[in-house]
Amino acid sequence: MRKAVALLTAIVIAGVLVFVARRCASREAPAAAPHRVAVSVMAAMASNIELYVEATGNAVAFQEVDVSAQIAEKLMAVLVDEGTVVTAGQVLAELDVREAQAALDAASRTVDSVESSLGEAGASLTNALRTFDRVKNLKQERVIGQQQYDESETAMKVAQSRAALAAALLNQARAKERELAVRVDRCTIRASFAGIIAARHLDPGSYVAPGTPLLRLTQVNPLSVKVQMPEGQATDVKAGCPARVLVHANHGVMLTGTVLRVYPVVDERWRTQTVELECPNESGEARPGMFAKAEIVIGRSGALLVPDVAVMRLPGSGITHLYTVQTGIAVRVDVTVTRKLGGFVAVRGPLPPGQDVVVKGQQRLQTGMAVEPLRTDMLP
Repeated sequence: MRKAVALLTAIVIAGVLVFVARRCASREAPAAAPHRVAVSVMAAMASNIELYVEATGNAVAFQEVDVSAQIAEKLMAVLVDEGTVVTAGQVLAELDVREAQAALDAASRTVDSVESSLGEAGASLTNALRTFDRVKNLKQERVIGQQQYDESETAMKVAQSRAALAAALLNQARAKERELAVRVDRCTIRASFAGIIAARHLDPGSYVAPGTPLLRLTQVNPLSVKVQMPEGQATDVKAGCPARVLVHANHGVMLTGTVLRVYPVVDERWRTQTVELECPNESGEARPGMFAKAEIVIGRSGALLVPDVAVMRLPGSGITHLYTVQTGIAVRVDVTVTRKLGGFVAVRGPLPPGQDVVVKGQQRLQTGMAVEPLRTDMLP
């Protein structure tokens, strides 16, 4: 019995010694460091970004006219065809000018003849005036009689009448010459502005009347773009606002322009207003009728920017969030993306400027995990 008690006592004492030894060892050994996840971080940036509204519509001709004949005459030549690019004042077509030119030449000869007659009448009037002055002086000195005075006065009045008649005839002749010159000029049909020939209606040999359309001339530089915008957004758009316009044609053409006018009438069915943009189109690649998408700048506003790769999106939920690093710990922050700006996005949420956000390695993170942040200035 005594041996059993002694053995049990020895076992208890040994257990106590082992526990004490382990306790001391645990106090002396340093605690193991927690595992840290390596991530790359960039600071959120405060910025001033554009505010713009989007709208869609169509490109239309800035100007478009039917080039018509102004006189009745035979069409002799059409010097352009569909697709021809023309400059202002360029000759587009020619009418038969022979009859009008012959009449103009005759009128010019008449003007020359009447000018000569007017010169002779003027010289005669000058002599008659001088003679009358001398006769009047002699009459006052009683050197000549009343009959000679009356004859000189009559000759002067006749010379005045002839000169007046010659001047009137000259005015008529010149008016006729100008009229025929206009007719001759109208036989040559020119472009009223620079543009492109959209349609050709007649061929040489046709007899045209005044107002007969020959061609359709369309101005494509600048190009007009008309977009439709909800009436609530249109109130922020003013004439002169800058705009970027993507005109779709195969690879798409990017144009810059300004708001020309905002139409005052609201469409009753769709509650939209028409906004017209004026866009330089030097290359001519954008054409009337093409679909256009416009971004109209209405001002600027402060925003917080983070790299787009920092934002994580939960499929099907519409929820977006990112991870920040706060004293070595990953913290999830829900944000709302308000604008995409290339490799960055503007976000709204509880995120101060300068806060480090994780741009690489965030897929492995959960809130509360220890991280080892590596600052980078380059997007992954």
